Amino acid sequence: MGYVHIQLPPVDRTKDFDTNYWYWHHLWLYFTDKFSYVTIQCWNEETTAIAELKNYTNLMRSEGLVKEFKIDLNERTRRFFAEEAAFDSKLKWFNLFFHEVAGKEGLELHDYGREISFNRLTRGDAEDIVEFFNQHQADVKFVPDEQD
Repeated sequence: MGYVHIQLPPVDRTKDFDTNYWYWHHLWLYFTDKFSYVTIQCWNEETTAIAELKNYTNLMRSEGLVKEFKIDLNERTRRFFAEEAAFDSKLKWFNLFFHEVAGKEGLELHDYGREISFNRLTRGDAEDIVEFFNQHQADVKFVPDEQD
């Protein structure tokens, strides 16, 4: 077991969301189906994103400078995240943590989607992820844990 870590270059404000986040739709189509909910963190000053997320959950809490939302993944919310993620050529949300039914965290997106980690993967499970991100020249690597 181990994890895949992906580092992407900073957002280019002269380009559109689909260019900056070329992986976004593929991520939702192929890599999020096993997750039952997502926890999203926004900075307190991101009032537009916060107001929008309130439409999808009743579970919001303040954590210092951050607002955190727990949102169940269903057809409606998956469509929202896949299609309504852009704000000024970048991802609307600072951090996203995807969880399985049992609460285990399996996928993390940090720094507005510029840093991605797929957790608790075998080397074999990691191959498709590594291959996909490598073909787009992202900095991607599989990191085995001590038991691998």
